Amino acid sequence: MKFGLREHKPGGTYSPAVTFGKTDATRVYGNSTSASMAYWYILRPFLRSWLNGKKFQITWATTSSYSGMTFDVRIYDGYYNYQSDTDFPDGSAMPTKGNGLLQTIESKTGTQAEHTTTQTVNVSGGNQEYCTVFVSGYDSWSAQSGQYRVHYVAILDASDNVLDAEEFEGSVVMERTGTTKDYGYIGIDAIVITGFRIEGRDFKETKF
Repeated sequence: MKFGLREHKPGGTYSPAVTFGKTDATRVYGNSTSASMAYWYILRPFLRSWLNGKKFQITWATTSSYSGMTFDVRIYDGYYNYQSDTDFPDGSAMPTKGNGLLQTIESKTGTQAEHTTTQTVNVSGGNQEYCTVFVSGYDSWSAQSGQYRVHYVAILDASDNVLDAEEFEGSVVMERTGTTKDYGYIGIDAIVITGFRIEGRDFKETKF
């Protein structure tokens, strides 16, 4: 699976100072330094009708110099493009699409050891074709810093069979840097073989 990486300035005097990278071969991180105020996201859209009723599993950890810093895994209605400055406007909130927040998979504060959470997805309350899963951090205090590290993401069926998974073994590719709205990606999308044709699927699609 391909996941977008996005830095987002919510407003205020301080600008984001966010970096994305790898802590080791299979863990991707998003980090906000001190003298920074920012949201930062790892995100992936899915067809809402397909994702509904499946199980979403994530193995992740958080570290923060402030016990109140928030880290969330949430699903929002609509398709959010990690490259879009409209979806992530500099200096203002992320726009609501459809019915907005559909589900919180997990919400944590401060420093949390690596752990695995599995939740059945219920996005039936949406009205958009796509929904988007966000792993997010929010640094609301310029004197503090925080980081999340994601080790594994999987989509399971009702019997816990793995339908798709990402172990983040690839490289982080940053497509825009040096701004307050940097972005990039990690992972690749499905390659579908149809007859003698090899067809690459783009970020907006799933392989199912």
